[in-house]
Amino acid sequence: MKINRAFFLSVGFLVALCFSCAPSTSEPTTEPTSDPSISEPSTEPSEEINYGELIIPDATIYTNFPDVVFPTFTNPEYASEITYTIENEKVVKYENGYFVALKAGSTGVTATTPYHETEFVINTVAYADAKGANTTNWYLGRISSVESRWINDGKPTGGTLFIGDSFFDTEFWSDFYTLYKENDRVYTHGVSSSTTTDWELFAKRLVYPVAPDNIVMHLGTNNIYDDYETADAVITNTKRLLEDFQTRLPETKVYYFAIEPRIYNPGGGNFTEITYDKITAVNTAMKEYCDNNDKMVFVDATSYCYTSGITVNADFFRDGTHPKLENYLIYANLLKDAGLNLTINPSYLNTTEFSIAQSTQIAATNTLVRVNGETLKNNYSLKGKMKIGTSGTNPHIQFSLDETNFQNRYLVWDNDTNGVYNAGYAYGGDHKAASGSAAVKANEEIKWEVVTTEKHSYFYVNDVLQFIFLNINAKTLIIGAENVAVDFYDIEAITSDDADAYASVLAREEIAQYESSTDTSKKAIIA
Repeated sequence: MKINRAFFLSVGFLVALCFSCAPSTSEPTTEPTSDPSISEPSTEPSEEINYGELIIPDATIYTNFPDVVFPTFTNPEYASEITYTIENEKVVKYENGYFVALKAGSTGVTATTPYHETEFVINTVAYADAKGANTTNWYLGRISSVESRWINDGKPTGGTLFIGDSFFDTEFWSDFYTLYKENDRVYTHGVSSSTTTDWELFAKRLVYPVAPDNIVMHLGTNNIYDDYETADAVITNTKRLLEDFQTRLPETKVYYFAIEPRIYNPGGGNFTEITYDKITAVNTAMKEYCDNNDKMVFVDATSYCYTSGITVNADFFRDGTHPKLENYLIYANLLKDAGLNLTINPSYLNTTEFSIAQSTQIAATNTLVRVNGETLKNNYSLKGKMKIGTSGTNPHIQFSLDETNFQNRYLVWDNDTNGVYNAGYAYGGDHKAASGSAAVKANEEIKWEVVTTEKHSYFYVNDVLQFIFLNINAKTLIIGAENVAVDFYDIEAITSDDADAYASVLAREEIAQYESSTDTSKKAIIA
């Protein structure tokens, strides 16, 4: 039950009428005697000050997700600072402008200002009850992880915030901070497997405290493929989240990405016309919704996901669901075309130097190599220098020719953790280090080169050929490191676009030998 009270001040008037009675022999006059020094009593009604009402709806708050309430002053002229008195402080506490749910339950709250008083109820729900204990623990861990960068930067506000599912999670968009390193206050808070309904809660920690100028959002695919929602349900749930953004962040511009296809259908099987129709219905409705709102922009990458009709372009995807790492440049350029003027790191377009800090997570330490904005695939020579810094257990630098599972990699590897790095490889799950083949130590400059052709790939260390991968059909080149810090510099590329220069690479005796071979087996060879 809510009680609203408004305090009113009334002005009272005291009127004194004095009559004097004295003996008189004269006749009374028919006109009253007028004395200007005596004021006549007012006949106007008294005026009351209308402070209006303070109205606060009942609220539901989840544990682990502090939230605010939304007061309304019916007379905004008397909007004032509110003091909250909580009936049961074992259920809810109030700090730094947020209500924090301590446990599942309910409590009354009294809100007062110098002019108002009202009561409302806060109901609290354990987050585990909403998602299930196992899912809850994973999500909470991921939420804490993605917000840590923003916290460590001092919790700045404004800027541009990418949010959503695994498409914007750095486990998949692993070079996000390389691409956007030239920009101030650009973050990605992507959480794999999340849906629009999840973000109604996640936003309380990952969006609203940031108060970004721009939100770039990729959500909805998991509503369809994981929660099996109908098109109408996806549209309704997505609009509800966007309306939350408009209510809480009215000046923020939202760039909403359309939902891409997957190469499988919910429940198994191939991508079908039924799924295509569902995705198309959602995208059509959301485009109309965004086009009719000056704070929203619809961004569509789906044209890159099909070859014709409903035939999915498998080459766009790394795993049937997510774009290849190289294709995130498409997303970045689409955002620029849509008016979001973020600077793309020049080294992301032409890799000439970069550093990798010591890390234990491969996904956080890989750099996709590009030349003139294009990723290297076949028919190139890429060479450069590197210097190894601090390291941990089993440190290695890798030159991966397969971005999906990192099975085919050249290594510079301290396989004995003794401070000496040898050339090595991982091929089809088999790992090998050629002892003494490089024998370099930390802080020594190392020259390296990767050459690929239509058939084979070659790895050089300090100008000496170390390994050949026969018939590998090399894919995107990704340079990374694990448990070691390393600087890469003086990187140069020769591609088949420069026919003469590339021909001189293939003319090397050791390369020409294998290029002329008719061996079609797939294997790794120690040179």
